[in-house]
Amino acid sequence: MKLKPKIGLEIHLQLKTAHKMFCRCPLPSKDAAPNSVICPICLGYPGILPQLNREAIEKGIRLAQALGAKIASRIRFDRKNYFYPDLPKNYQISQKGAPLAEGGEVLVDYLSFDKKRSESFKVTLNHLHLEEDTGKMIHEGGPSAGSPQLGSGQAGRPATLIDFNRAGVPLLEIVTEPIIASAQEARLFVKELQRVARALRVSEASMEEGGLRVDANVSISRGQEAGSTKLGAKVEIKNLNSLVALKKALEYEIKRQTGLIKKGEKIIQETRGWDQKESKTYGQRTKEYSADYRYFPEPDLPEIVLSPLPSALHPLPVLPGTLRRKALKKGLRAAKVYMLEDLGRLEKFLQKTRRKGIDIDQVASSLLSPRPGKTYFKTLPSDIGEIIQQVLAENPQQVYNFKQGEKGKLNFLVAQVLKKIPSADPREIRKKIEEAID
Repeated sequence: MKLKPKIGLEIHLQLKTAHKMFCRCPLPSKDAAPNSVICPICLGYPGILPQLNREAIEKGIRLAQALGAKIASRIRFDRKNYFYPDLPKNYQISQKGAPLAEGGEVLVDYLSFDKKRSESFKVTLNHLHLEEDTGKMIHEGGPSAGSPQLGSGQAGRPATLIDFNRAGVPLLEIVTEPIIASAQEARLFVKELQRVARALRVSEASMEEGGLRVDANVSISRGQEAGSTKLGAKVEIKNLNSLVALKKALEYEIKRQTGLIKKGEKIIQETRGWDQKESKTYGQRTKEYSADYRYFPEPDLPEIVLSPLPSALHPLPVLPGTLRRKALKKGLRAAKVYMLEDLGRLEKFLQKTRRKGIDIDQVASSLLSPRPGKTYFKTLPSDIGEIIQQVLAENPQQVYNFKQGEKGKLNFLVAQVLKKIPSADPREIRKKIEEAID
């Protein structure tokens, strides 16, 4: 009997709009005081009426177009009923029967393990739908504990605090088909989705700040053929908030389920969480089915006609994958293509190599080097160590992700130091940060 993992992802992407999804509250900044960006609609007071955010619909359409999805001519919102402390209305306004778009496909290309070529795979989408976000729960003793803004339990007792600032923030949920074959493919797909969302300017897509969260569904196909479509029980891992957590949680869960099958034990269809400290998943509750949410059409919002599409939409920019393929077609080595992309200089490379006869390797090398003509300190400031420690302390999630193998986070940390000392040599800063982290 051959066993093969099948992974489907539900990506919750916060849309970058002026207001929340169903009220006029602005989107909260990351340093906003708890429960300071709220209103009666956010808190679900009796008699409140939702006010639809047109900008959220337009940005959702923009991303759906970029992903090759079919935009619906009419959409409808539904109530998803469930009870949880961070859901003030005891229901969430979402889309079930008539989502924003269906289908779509994403081509994901990446640098091969030997760093000599580009490889690729495709991920098929099921649908994209709009909904509102929930509030945020902060558990005493958890990752968010110790925040001076949020306080702690009285007399040292455990406490759960709720910040409703996030309640009502517009979300676009992107649901894939269960065809992703590995944890690494899942990580690469989400990373590509981040690039596309940022290129379109529809979302910051920052996992560290909660702007992109992933629920991963894992099952094991069983049969004589490796490509069997017969799936086992589906296990959902909720609220994965970094690429490292996504990859590690999936690797653990695939190993756990495979082990149970080989021992002849039954896999329970359930929802599990990810324990970052223990590096393992843990059971939370029996997996809900669609009927458990008692969906019905939102009575306070009418059906919305999207045909013809809103006139505010603009032509799509050249997407990241297209830029990479253009650079590869010019003959640039794959390793340099992805390095230029990580530095945000791939488009500039293509602009500088439009004319024939240009030495593409020389152009790429110049863009990968520190800025030409820039005068740097001959020696770093005496307090460079303190500055680097301050940056590391301000960005613990990026430091953790770097330690877990996300080498691209080093560029982010270098950029944060350069904001404080612009005339420092980036190459020297990079060395100092690596030394400090080690």
